[in-house]
Amino acid sequence: MPSPWPTPRQETYRDILSMYYPDFYACWRERLDRALARKLLKPREEAIIVGSVHAVLHSSPAIIEGVIGKAFDAGASVVEVLEAMVRVGVQEGQHALSSGGEALWNVVQEREAAGRPVPARGAPLPASDFPPHSPWTPAQFPYQTPHPRYWRQIITKYDPERAKIMEGATAAHAKLPAQLSRRMIELIDVAVDAVIRWKAPRLDHHIHEALNCGSNVQEIVEVVLVSAEAAQLAHESHISARRTESGVEIIHHGLQALWRVTAERQAVGRATLTEYREAS
Repeated sequence: MPSPWPTPRQETYRDILSMYYPDFYACWRERLDRALARKLLKPREEAIIVGSVHAVLHSSPAIIEGVIGKAFDAGASVVEVLEAMVRVGVQEGQHALSSGGEALWNVVQEREAAGRPVPARGAPLPASDFPPHSPWTPAQFPYQTPHPRYWRQIITKYDPERAKIMEGATAAHAKLPAQLSRRMIELIDVAVDAVIRWKAPRLDHHIHEALNCGSNVQEIVEVVLVSAEAAQLAHESHISARRTESGVEIIHHGLQALWRVTAERQAVGRATLTEYREAS
């Protein structure tokens, strides 16, 4: 059975936003109310995104395992969930992969022992799920500078052997038959960056790319909402969990970035899907 929606926490977030950020709330009220009245985020995708956030924040194993179980119940495959955990491991460090990967292992063992379905892989994804990244040169948006990023430039300049190994590994990984679409990768990054309150304009990068991959403004609002609640649950669940700002501050941070991105795209005539099932 799906969890009741909206949760009491989500309704509290709405009340606090209206009280402390009245102008901000007025701009987002319609979309927030629509999300709370009828969330359209797919259960499988929501579980993978929320599970990724819990892995980054090191929530209790029981919470991460419970969310991964929901992903399997909704039709996810082992490799699809694994790719999400590898992604957050790359973005946020080995501990995220450890928290998520160990929870995934436990869930798979328990489900196999109980005779419950745990498909290793799903159907192959079409090429349309992997659109190319937007060109970075010439820079069109603030997030595209500097290019390459300074961390990459310093490795290339001072440790070229390491840079060559890293480039080779990236190319090899790109040839693997992926189970996680580019849109989902970008939505996971949006969720995590909103939760850790990643700085502007770097958070904007993944919102731009999610929209380029077929996401929409309403979907990203819902991603931010469910991720904010996951973050608040995390530090209540485990002594080792990373502390974050409140769910309200996470929503405020994430939607401010979404506002910037839509304004930047409008300014240059870049298409921005706003609703589910909207034609691209």
